[in-house]
Amino acid sequence: MNKKIACITTCWNRSLFTECMTGIVKAAGDFHFTVCVFNCFGGFDYHSTNTAGEFNIYNLPDLKDFDGIFVQGNQIQDYTVREQIGDQIERAGIPGVSLDLPVRGCINVGIDNYKAMRAMVDHIIKVHHRRNIHFISGPSYNWEVMQRLQAYDDAIREAGLTPHVHPGDYLFQTGYKAAKEILSQGEIPEAIVCVNDTTAFGVYRALKENGVGIPEQVIVTGFDHTDTVSGYCPSLTTIERHNADCAYNAISLLKELMEGGRGMNPAENEAQPLFLQSCGCIEKDDSVTFGFKDIYVEESEYRDHYNDVQQILMEKLLEAESIETLMEGIMANKGIFDCDNYYFVLNKEILDFDNSQSERGRRDISERVVLAATDDDTVLAHGGLMAEFSSRELIPKAVFESSPDSVFSFFPLHYKEESFGYVVFKGERLPLIDKGLLKHTLLYINLAIENGRKRYMLKELNEQLDALYVRDNLTGLYNRFGFERFANNILEKARSEKKKTAVIFADMDCLKAINDRFGHEIGDYAIKQVAQAIRKACVEKQLIVRYRGDEFLIIGVCGDLSDAEKLMEKIRRNLEEESSHSGLSFPINASLGCKILNPEENDTLEECIKKADERMYDEKKRKHAERH
Repeated sequence: MNKKIACITTCWNRSLFTECMTGIVKAAGDFHFTVCVFNCFGGFDYHSTNTAGEFNIYNLPDLKDFDGIFVQGNQIQDYTVREQIGDQIERAGIPGVSLDLPVRGCINVGIDNYKAMRAMVDHIIKVHHRRNIHFISGPSYNWEVMQRLQAYDDAIREAGLTPHVHPGDYLFQTGYKAAKEILSQGEIPEAIVCVNDTTAFGVYRALKENGVGIPEQVIVTGFDHTDTVSGYCPSLTTIERHNADCAYNAISLLKELMEGGRGMNPAENEAQPLFLQSCGCIEKDDSVTFGFKDIYVEESEYRDHYNDVQQILMEKLLEAESIETLMEGIMANKGIFDCDNYYFVLNKEILDFDNSQSERGRRDISERVVLAATDDDTVLAHGGLMAEFSSRELIPKAVFESSPDSVFSFFPLHYKEESFGYVVFKGERLPLIDKGLLKHTLLYINLAIENGRKRYMLKELNEQLDALYVRDNLTGLYNRFGFERFANNILEKARSEKKKTAVIFADMDCLKAINDRFGHEIGDYAIKQVAQAIRKACVEKQLIVRYRGDEFLIIGVCGDLSDAEKLMEKIRRNLEEESSHSGLSFPINASLGCKILNPEENDTLEECIKKADERMYDEKKRKHAERH
């Protein structure tokens, strides 16, 4: 049986992830591994509830079910998250390898950040003879940043120069703002060394907006050699990391550990400066520009197609009235994912918008999950959609069994910190990640699920409010508003179907005397007993109304007067039964009267009620005469 390894990473730096995945996929094929990549879009905003929801995907796997683990440490910037991953690895007791940033329970491999950055800064000083050199840094707690900053500081001081360090966070906007601030001081620096390529591209924009030439006036350098470097003009001088090779070497080391090796001397991955146009080492290369234009055209065509499919998908998602119809919309537009296959796995509770309201706030993926959408014929033949299984299995067993040596990528489905489940993509490459589109696709799906739940909740609240509007608070029967809404509809429907309608008027006996002697609380209890007796006697299609304080109406289709008399007799028996079990010291009774309306008669509902009321009053007078 082939080995199964877990990979923990994020996509906050898409280029680093994509390049590393190239090495991971190659290693998986060479070593016949099944790879499960637990991925997300968590970045630097550690206190964001959305970021917490993204990182929750790392709690999904039980690492004891894997033979080894690879952590792309330089992608997971949050120290707390790395510590939690380290806890999981140590509890599982499996071999682990981390890339570039140490993770507890793992052997760390990576590049020599200090050596590479020192070579870059020395080159600027010794080859280009620049003296006023600034450094735009990254997160201060980051180990790689510390190494790069130390290299810059040592090189600057050893050359007898003054260091100029600006804080940052690896992002484009950081480089842009830092460069604007430097220029605002009235002096143009001779070089700006950036902690990574993305920061350098922000510097590019600021310098170009201010008419500052690169590299004629200011040398700009980066670090990482991301895939966008050649698309900028001038091309960026940077540090080439060979990320794919680094990842491949890391998986090779993991294989050695899994086979019982000790991994005592992991090889250090090479990283060296790549001197391009932004430091002036090479002239402008038009072939690079034209090559980038070809890539740009391809990207534009891909995005145009994606936008068309996405528009159709969004319309389906917005129309969905349940999770099932939402998932059907996804399956109808499966081409948007551009992968071998996909599997939407949802928390069992989320399938019912109604039941899911009680589960609001769930942060963890539930123990029992349901396969809600896929296009995998193998799975559909073994249980099909809505099949329930344990989240520890990750995906239905049939998928793993039919797909050895495959790569599966897991992403969280959530709204803020609240988990909906996860989605799994099968395939060695995910073009939506490569092109920066998957984050938005999943965001739309997450919002569609949440909006669907909110729409359902609003509908439910409106129904509850409507029920309060048409229902009597004491008895739960319909009130006068309910009578006005439904009564005439019953009458007209019976007429259209050539059927008779019975209108029964019931008036509780002696309520005033009960209230005067025993109090209104006992009187209310007695009213409820009458309502209960009537409710038990009637069928579902009959309208029961608390018409006024102690008066009730029953309206419904009937055969003839004898049917109505049977119903009234049943009410009287129910009143005797309720009275015997009420615990009250007095009997509970009501007087009843009925009007049967034939379909050819033109009497209004009000006229029918009046006649039923008169007949009820006749019975009440008869009872009074009998008592006296």
